[in-house]
Formats: sequence, C-alpha cells, structure tokens
Amino acid sequence: MSSLLCLRLLFIPVQAVCVQYTFTPPTKAPPPGEQDKYETIKRFQFGESGFNIIQATAVVKYMTWAVNIWEFVTILTHLFPTTVYRLPHFKTALELDVDFASSVAGALLLVSAAILRVSAYRHLGRFFTYQLSIRNGHKLVKDGPYSIMRHPSYTALVAFFVGNAWYQLGPGSIWMRRGLWSSSLLMSFSVVHVCLAAYVSFVVTVLRVPKEDRMLKKQFREEWEAWSKKTPYRLLPLVY
Repeated sequence: MSSLLCLRLLFIPVQAVCVQYTFTPPTKAPPPGEQDKYETIKRFQFGESGFNIIQATAVVKYMTWAVNIWEFVTILTHLFPTTVYRLPHFKTALELDVDFASSVAGALLLVSAAILRVSAYRHLGRFFTYQLSIRNGHKLVKDGPYSIMRHPSYTALVAFFVGNAWYQLGPGSIWMRRGLWSSSLLMSFSVVHVCLAAYVSFVVTVLRVPKEDRMLKKQFREEWEAWSKKTPYRLLPLVY
C-alpha cells in the first residue's frame, strides 16, 4: 500500500501539469471582429454569457489543484506521521487505503485526455480559441486527431473530467476512503466540482459542437462538406 501511495504522491505534479494544459487557453482571445464574424451564431445564450464555460473551467482547475494539495499533505502524513502536522481528517493515517485498479484507470484516462487535448492545440495552432471565432486567414485543419473526429479537443476535455473525477473523488480514491463524502462541507465541495465539470461538458458537447460545425460549414463550404463525409464522427469514432 505504501508503494501505491508513493506512486500517487509522484503522480500529483504530473496531474497538476495535465490540469494546467487541459484547462488553460493556448492562445489569447481573438479580437471582437473575429468573434463577431457570424452574428447569428456567435452567442450560445447559455454557457457563453453570465457564468460561462471559460470561468467554469478555471474554477474546476483551481478546485482540482486544491484536492491535489490536500492529497499531497494526506499522503505525507501517512508515510511520515512524525514530520507532518496532523490537520483535521488526517488523524487516522493507518486507515488510509486506496484501490490500485481505480487509481490506474483514472490516471491513464486523464493523462491520455491531456495528451489528446494538447495534440489538438498543436494542430490547430492560433486557430484554437476558447471563443467561437473565425480567425483572419483561417484554415480548415483536417490532419492529426482532426482526421479521426471533428472535435477531438472536446472529446479530450470531457474524458479528462471523467478521469480526473474518478481519480480524485471516485470509489477507490483517498477522498472516498477517508470518508470525506460524508462531511457536509466537503460533500458540497465535491458536488460543486462534479457539477461544474458536467456543466462544461454539456455546453461543449450539446450546444457548442453543432454551432461550431455550422460556422465552419458556412465558412469553408465544399471543403467542410468533403471533410465531414471523410470524418463523420464529431466526438467519438463509431458512436457520435
């Protein structure tokens, strides 16, 4: 068990880096003129104004880092009980237990998702923006992960949410094994964390994907039509 805890301890900075790359815009926001290219579809009405998906992903990022810090201190308390100050919820170090299969599954999913997300960033380059826009000199990118599905960055984002939640808050996690879901305050934290991830996932998959397709179709016409026939799946090959 100590070996698994050491591995989770070493994985914390890896996870933090994955979170940074997955949830941080790779480019600056495009100027208003590029965002306003198509007035009729530039706004979602939901998820774009008010508390939007950019703000929601930022909150999820900081909440994830907060759990990282808590887990780091918890593991150190268990491995070196005489060198780390015992905070509330850290008193019973001998009860600390995690599930190997659950940890590996969550870690593999979130790392794979982060790699796919970064690959999407690299292939789109300056055309990748959190805001729906057509950049000056915009080109339709059809290679790399975009040759398999039309919106791989959103696939990666949703997969990261699932893997991260499973790894940090799921049945085999330290959070669950320490019984923190039974604390009203910490359960509220966990629920907000999961609900924000679900909110962003809903906005990008249900609302943004079809509108982004319409925008690209209007801009690139026959080129987009040919690409959509060659790459018919939006988010998940053979499924959707």
